[in-house]
Amino acid sequence: MMAPGGNEFPRVTAKLDVDNFMAWSHEIEYLLRFHDLWDLVVPENHPEAEPKISSSAIGPMPGRQTRSGLTLGAPKTETDPDAQGRGGPATATEAGNVTAAALAWEQTAAEQRQRCERARVIIMLNVRAHHSAKLRRHPTSRDLWAALREEFHPKRTSRGNALRRQLNSLKMGANETPIRYFNRAWDIVAQLQELDITVDDDWLLGALLGGLPSKYEYTLTSMEERDDITVRKALAMLRAADVRADRFAEDAKKEKGAGTALAAAGEEDQRPR
Repeated sequence: MMAPGGNEFPRVTAKLDVDNFMAWSHEIEYLLRFHDLWDLVVPENHPEAEPKISSSAIGPMPGRQTRSGLTLGAPKTETDPDAQGRGGPATATEAGNVTAAALAWEQTAAEQRQRCERARVIIMLNVRAHHSAKLRRHPTSRDLWAALREEFHPKRTSRGNALRRQLNSLKMGANETPIRYFNRAWDIVAQLQELDITVDDDWLLGALLGGLPSKYEYTLTSMEERDDITVRKALAMLRAADVRADRFAEDAKKEKGAGTALAAAGEEDQRPR
């Protein structure tokens, strides 16, 4: 999807289902932030929450502010020049200012309702269809978000244990690059941190090195002999090992090609003329 000016809108990778709330919630948060709607989704006691603006037949309470920062409900007074000579100010425009403030407040409330509905629609469009029916009963984006967290957010203990096992049993794929492998591990670490489970460098490094294939045996031995090895240094060493392996493979390919050419030339020389 393209935004005005040719810029691409952020997109959610996959719709919400029973097993992807953590990754989905991060992506939907950035999408809602992009549209300036996140403050209508977080709980009302959240530091970023936008206070709900309620319509009122009598207008706003004095001192309340709109989203733009305009203070409404505080009528202005103007001095009547004819009254100055009599020693008393007149509030000639007070009633008009109160009416204008009330109308502005109603307009602001209506705009907030529209933005709230936009946020709700964005969320609903990014939820798998079979969950939609039971979620439609939530009238506001804030109610909907709270319901989603209650139903889909993984429970702390079971999710934490599953992620620990996933990290400790991590294995590098046959065609996986070191960067992709490390990124998978960092993604698990991020999910553990969401549950307030700290993964220190030693734990992460041990899990990563334990999942390396045999082709990195020489590099792994070099790492184990060092006292200053870190996750970042391990990644750099693995990438360097891949570069060397690619270079050796390319040199071997060239040597094989040169040998084939020499053999063909020798056979040509041996042919009777």
